[in-house]
Amino acid sequence: MHYEFVGALEVTYGNALAAGGGFHRVTTAEGAAAEVAPHTFLWYKLQSSETQTPTSDSKAITQLCLGDEQPPQEDASWTKLDKSVDRQKGRFLWFQTTQFRAPASPQAKQLLPLKEIRVVRDLKDVPEGFEHLEEPLVSCSEDGG
Repeated sequence: MHYEFVGALEVTYGNALAAGGGFHRVTTAEGAAAEVAPHTFLWYKLQSSETQTPTSDSKAITQLCLGDEQPPQEDASWTKLDKSVDRQKGRFLWFQTTQFRAPASPQAKQLLPLKEIRVVRDLKDVPEGFEHLEEPLVSCSEDGG
């Protein structure tokens, strides 16, 4: 079975594109390019379980969270993006990866990888089947609330 999942993330500023090709700009629920902060964009790259060698597992991003310079929950398994998603507040996007193999059966329980990322301005706009971060990636009002 063919599985695609988010395998890489990148932050760019201004008109810059994500390096290396194959990246998709994170959009709003309506499909428009989404700024996560003024002139700041988040990109993701899809990978497929079929692009890996038959004996290797794929590294898939399974968790996201916002934080500062230090790892969240003092857990070494988090990786921080090099560039801040909010340069004024010094906030970074952190992620966890896991080796991903297609489930052996539909009943198999495992943490599934991210397949897509969207930015919404209000939790009522979260598309069906999507989850949201506990801390908002973007400010909902002028005062950051």
